Amino acid sequence: MAILFNKRKRDALQGGGSRLGDGHIGIVTRSAALVPQLAIQLRRFGLAPSLVVVLEEGLPAGLTVPELLMRLDADPVTDAVLLIGPLDEQDEAACLAWLAGHRAKPVVGFIDDTDPAQAQRARWQQAGAHMTRNPSMLGELTASVVDTRWLPFD
Repeated sequence: MAILFNKRKRDALQGGGSRLGDGHIGIVTRSAALVPQLAIQLRRFGLAPSLVVVLEEGLPAGLTVPELLMRLDADPVTDAVLLIGPLDEQDEAACLAWLAGHRAKPVVGFIDDTDPAQAQRARWQQAGAHMTRNPSMLGELTASVVDTRWLPFD
């Protein structure tokens, strides 16, 4: 099962776990390795994660990555979604189709510079995601696409 951290019980996401922060940024990641550094980066810009889903453990039964992104997009507490690491072909195709036509909130992502991942990063950018190849830029990039003036009053 995925490791889910959330600050509020969310029926739409159905995750248990520990409180991570009072933020409004949903994080979906292949590995938990970047999460502590990412939380520090977000704090520098007055942001914080509210939900972290680590995919390496698998998702709760019946939930797919595209459905997870859709639920985060519909979640009134989430102001942006961070996607860390490449997805498999099936998940990527479904996520890109949704991203290009239905999302309301910014999606920010990091995919490294390896050859296959480079092509995936380009496809995500074409679909409207704000992508970087440098994980140390995720906090700044996220802050640039989220209107932080209203976050304390959500």
